[in-house]
Amino acid sequence: MQKGFVSLIGLLIALILFIFLFLIITKIQTKNSIGPGDARNLEQKAQDTVDQYQQKGIENQKVDLEQ
Repeated sequence: MQKGFVSLIGLLIALILFIFLFLIITKIQTKNSIGPGDARNLEQKAQDTVDQYQQKGIENQKVDLEQ
């Protein structure tokens, strides 16, 4: 009876620790995830960067033609 009770308490403690670990992991994942607004901002930044490099490329071509 005593051994069964001790192992039951051990199982309960292990279950509680597992639940805490699961909650901590999910909290970390949601903190690092990006939402739809963030994705749109990143997409806009990427498009701005592409436009900027294309503009630089056009300016470089103009310089080459002038020389």
